[in-house]
Amino acid sequence: MGFSKQELENLYSEHAWNEGRLRRSFANKQELYLISDIVKNVEVEGLWFSVSFDQIHQDAYDFEVHVCIELASDKKEFLAWLFKEGNRRPLHKPVRVPVKYGFTAQANQLLTACIGLMYVYNVAGVEYLEYYPEGMKTWR
Repeated sequence: MGFSKQELENLYSEHAWNEGRLRRSFANKQELYLISDIVKNVEVEGLWFSVSFDQIHQDAYDFEVHVCIELASDKKEFLAWLFKEGNRRPLHKPVRVPVKYGFTAQANQLLTACIGLMYVYNVAGVEYLEYYPEGMKTWR
């Protein structure tokens, strides 16, 4: 699933954005905050990061829920999904976010996906999602 550093550098330059700036763009936006550091071995793990938000159901669930954003293997889209802390497998079919040209366009698309998933959690919770509680068993 991973990408070589050269593949990612090419992707960044082709689309006029970079991972570090994309990650930093989530700071203090709509109650979202980045919880994952830069993936240490992008050649094995791929490009992904996790975003958290206020956990209004935490007392009822006794666990936290986060959003994972991952660059798909074809590098044409990002996938975004809710997951239970400690298990990065999706609790639903991932939302597809196309790779856009330009940093602002990409950041806005990913931010919109995160906010939408945050509201799903806040309004409906996660117990009714298709793959709750274990997550998709055949992920990747």
